[in-house]
Amino acid sequence: MRLTELLGSDRQEDQDLGLYYLRQINSPLKAINSYNIFLKYVSSQSSSKAGPTIVSHLLQLVDEKESLENMSENEDYMKLHPETSLWLQFVRGLWLQSPESFSSFISEHLLIIALNIAHESNTVAACSPFILQFLRGRTLTLRVLNLQYFRDHPESLLLLRSLKPPAIDEEYTSAFEHINEWKKNFDEEEEIIKNYLNIWPRDLPDISEGYWKLSPKPCEIPRLEVGVKNMGPSDQALLQFLMEVFSASQNIEFHLFNSSGFLESIRPALELKKTSVTRCSMSRMELSTAEQELLLTLPALQKLEISETNQLPDQLFPNLDKFLGLKELSVRLDDIPDVLSVLPGEFPSLHHMEKFSIQTSTESDLSKLVKFIQNSPNLHVFHLKCDFLSNCDSLMAVLASCKKLIEMEFTGRCFEAMPFVNILPNFVSLKILNLKGQQFPDKETSEKLAQALGSLRNLEELHLPTGDGIHQVAKLIIQQCLQLCRARVLAFHHILDDDSVIELARVSSRGGFQKLENLDLSMNHKITEEGYRNFFQALDNLPNLQELNICRHISECIPVQATTVKALGQCMSRLPSLTRLHMLSWLLDEEDMKVINDVNERHPQSRRLTISWKWIVPLSPDVLK
Repeated sequence: MRLTELLGSDRQEDQDLGLYYLRQINSPLKAINSYNIFLKYVSSQSSSKAGPTIVSHLLQLVDEKESLENMSENEDYMKLHPETSLWLQFVRGLWLQSPESFSSFISEHLLIIALNIAHESNTVAACSPFILQFLRGRTLTLRVLNLQYFRDHPESLLLLRSLKPPAIDEEYTSAFEHINEWKKNFDEEEEIIKNYLNIWPRDLPDISEGYWKLSPKPCEIPRLEVGVKNMGPSDQALLQFLMEVFSASQNIEFHLFNSSGFLESIRPALELKKTSVTRCSMSRMELSTAEQELLLTLPALQKLEISETNQLPDQLFPNLDKFLGLKELSVRLDDIPDVLSVLPGEFPSLHHMEKFSIQTSTESDLSKLVKFIQNSPNLHVFHLKCDFLSNCDSLMAVLASCKKLIEMEFTGRCFEAMPFVNILPNFVSLKILNLKGQQFPDKETSEKLAQALGSLRNLEELHLPTGDGIHQVAKLIIQQCLQLCRARVLAFHHILDDDSVIELARVSSRGGFQKLENLDLSMNHKITEEGYRNFFQALDNLPNLQELNICRHISECIPVQATTVKALGQCMSRLPSLTRLHMLSWLLDEEDMKVINDVNERHPQSRRLTISWKWIVPLSPDVLK
């Protein structure tokens, strides 16, 4: 009997057997690849009883987290179908390097298969509850709107988180070069990625079917994300495409990289829906006067980000007060001084601001910043990177009143330690605290910091400062971290020694870091080989740890004994979620790597566990005879 006949049977035994066969498709990649032809055949045979059961099962596969580990392919099949091997390597690279893109990729393909089965079996209505639940909160690519389902049910668009058109990139394949870090043969893997990408056409997406046939369109795309990379002005075809898509979009977000002149070239499309543009993120771009003036005509802009450029936008910055609904401002201009002085006098009156992030070289006048914070009762995120040329007590005083702060970051010489420590207990809602690069030289201030950390019960991410004071109280800080039961990321740089690192392992073993995902212990050169060995032997009870960093500076290379490598291997085996181990400057020989590789092969995350231990250097090291 066919699968559809079993599932549609009136006999319970047949239905159970049909479910048994259906559940052999137990991962999204099996549905998309191995069983793809089978599912096409099933769709042509589906009945009104079998259709909803198959659709429900397929859409639930999107939550299968172990899809790659559980997927195995027959080697003989691979030899007959080398394109499958190519496809799998591409998908694994996507999975490793961009989980968000991988999720979107899987979601889109499962949806297409499921909708095809629903339509062929005439069970779209019965399947709609499963489909709508699947769509809720997802980010999909624009081309899915060509599916008939979105023409028949345009209201389902309201459930999506956002839609992304393909990135507009003249050098598209270069974005995947970083994937090659997880393979030894760089050239071969780069060619695999290029070959796979060349399979797909680079034409603009088709917007002539499905939802696009509706006129007027009863529901708009809730959020459209437009990514533009390494591109100049738009051509006429792209402009017409954007005008059509923008007209159907409720909110539009731009992410522009190295694409000067692009905004001005799509002015007609922007003029069409200027009240829909809510975000503009621009990196490595020189904005012309015309483009700056165009941006100032976008009344609904809520998020503005400018980074990695030597240009100070002389038309845009002095008129930021024109964006009355601005909620987030991020400026990263590391080589430009006194950016705050360019902001308009009315800037502090933007009461809706929730995020303020600024990176400059130096700032000599804090008065405008202080006034801005005073007038921002809803400030949630505050990042500051610069060197101050004046006293910062006024800044600390006004920050103390920001009870809603959930994220705070200071880099550069932008405050004195004691005034900051005194106000730290006020931030009871704080989730992220980044003090990396700050210096706490004395023990008294560092002890007060340790005590204050214990009161931040909502903290999820902590990057500690450095300095002799912090080194002296490192054990106390680690003990206080027991209070941080929500901690996901902990970073200790330049401050740990043998005593404090073993204390970290003890706290962990007592269950202090159950939610920890990332432990960064890099650049702790006071830890000896014996200290590391004891740490590896004691570290345990970290069920969610995905990333461990024990790198050292290239001038602080550490030779290790076999007992230390063995302890490291045993430690890795006790970390079931580990996917990335960074250990640059560990001098390992072939026997050492054999031990590590053997552990890797048996590890629960063996398919995605990446170990970084080799420096990439321009010159070969001197070899001692």
